[in-house]
Amino acid sequence: MRFLRIIVLPLLLCVVLRAEGSVRETATVRAVKRVMPIVVSIGTEQTLQVKDPYITRLNEYFSVYRYRHKEVTEYTPLGSGILLHERGLVVTNWHVVRSAEKILVKVVDGTSYRARLIGFDAPADLALLLLYPNGKDERLHLAHAHFAQAGDLMLGETVLTLGNPFGLENSVSQGLLSATNRSLSGDKSGYGDILQTDAAVNPGNSGGPLVNLEGDVIGINQAILSEAQGIGFAIPVSRIEGFLATWLRPESFSSARLGLSYGPGDGGVRLEVEKDSAASQAGLKTGEMVVAVGKERTPVRRPLELGMILWQLHADEQVELQLSDGRSVAVNVGRMTESQLLAERLGVRLQKLTPNLNRALGLPETARGLALSDILPEKEFQRQGMAWRSQLKRGDIFLEANGVELKDVSTLAKLLDGLSSGDVLQFSLAVLEPHRRIYLETNLGIVLK
Repeated sequence: MRFLRIIVLPLLLCVVLRAEGSVRETATVRAVKRVMPIVVSIGTEQTLQVKDPYITRLNEYFSVYRYRHKEVTEYTPLGSGILLHERGLVVTNWHVVRSAEKILVKVVDGTSYRARLIGFDAPADLALLLLYPNGKDERLHLAHAHFAQAGDLMLGETVLTLGNPFGLENSVSQGLLSATNRSLSGDKSGYGDILQTDAAVNPGNSGGPLVNLEGDVIGINQAILSEAQGIGFAIPVSRIEGFLATWLRPESFSSARLGLSYGPGDGGVRLEVEKDSAASQAGLKTGEMVVAVGKERTPVRRPLELGMILWQLHADEQVELQLSDGRSVAVNVGRMTESQLLAERLGVRLQKLTPNLNRALGLPETARGLALSDILPEKEFQRQGMAWRSQLKRGDIFLEANGVELKDVSTLAKLLDGLSSGDVLQFSLAVLEPHRRIYLETNLGIVLK
């Protein structure tokens, strides 16, 4: 009887453990299960000419065949990223994608998607991508990240880094939150908000999430201290959320114009309302607080939650905003005018060439095109440092865009109407050479804002 008790007791203990969950399923394991689906691998493709190996082999014996080449596509891993929205929004580091011409993003199940750069802030080292479905009728339904509240950090708490170090996809490491509010040596951006961790961060982890044991993202892995071991750095949620709030607007994704910018507020999301916009016409005012959106009254307590709704709006749609004072305001989304499209996408003002303007610029009276009358200053949040902005000056002439002759501003506006931030237009220009006062033709690819 005693022997039976010894055998039965462990069996009963195993049954209890299985009923309550394995002891192996720690908080770390549960956090990884929650976070892994939102981690993506980012890479680029380039086409190379290589010698045909079959002909090369024959030449070893006969030496009579000419070398032939064939094209091969080579994939190069660049880093990691975080899925923000089921429709394929991804946030990553700017340094991960800044040199990539063709961006490929691979999700956790191995599916790859083309991606377009929507916006970036170079000093903040952040970039926003949008994935494209592989089929025309395919609609993405991907996982998305949950972000901790800005500043919700505990020094010494266990944290995890996830990403693709050295191209090793879906890797996990664990450590502690070692410090907050660090500054990177040699970084001239002025940010002193960096998180420090001793969780392993290696090349390829950049752009991936730093998470707490609840599976909430507290930062984006950014850099390591090369002369040390176990010292990694991450961009905190507060900077990520500020960056996203500036790009998650309908104006970034279509020709819609809502006329709202937004930021954190006391108990809701504080609005900044542009003059003569759809938002101002609906009666919204700067300083008012949004607490819910839609007829379902979906709560919004932070800018990120509002942005996840606003970026999907299109012209002529309606959005209902509930304010902290109890009012409900329905806003009919407008459409950008021609001048607003030029300002939003290109950051310039252009005017049609006329005989009088041609004479003033020293051009033939029959010259046609659009004269650059002003380059608008970049807004604080964009800070993109686009090289083309320093190459152009007032008086330069836009002749063609994607092979279409620019007879007037409407022609260019029609091209821009079907494009969004991150698209590229190939321009043919006549650029004024200041010393000799002559125009030289050149071509320039401009990434739209």
